[in-house]
Amino acid sequence: MFNFFRKKKKVRNPRQLIIANLNKIVIPKLIDTGFTGVFPYFRRKQGNILSFVSFQFNKYGGSFVVEFACTNNTDRDLPEFAKNIPFENLDGACFSPTNRIRLKPVNQLFSHWFSYKDFSKESQFEKLAQLVKDLLPVGEEFCQFGRK
Repeated sequence: MFNFFRKKKKVRNPRQLIIANLNKIVIPKLIDTGFTGVFPYFRRKQGNILSFVSFQFNKYGGSFVVEFACTNNTDRDLPEFAKNIPFENLDGACFSPTNRIRLKPVNQLFSHWFSYKDFSKESQFEKLAQLVKDLLPVGEEFCQFGRK
């Protein structure tokens, strides 16, 4: 009769599972390298280099991309509308594609999407998050040296 007061079991959908695993595995590594922010947007200021990382999910579900963007603080390659935006409010979308790089899954030739649409086990989500963590040095190198 009083089922209304019972705590309902939380059902986790695939997107929630991948976000939880990214927060558990990838985000601590970003924090260790000096990034600050809240999922899905992170930023870092190192000397005169501004770096940004964003996680963008497919609107139809089942996949996401990880994008790094960087620019020189004194030579901000921003469009006019973003010139007066403070650093704390900027994200990688403000930069031209030449100042951005998307991490690419090892097993895909052309796509930058990390897919989890066919996953059914928690271990698969953990493995994908670990793959993203292992690819973070590619984004770091781009931010430090501008190499794609």
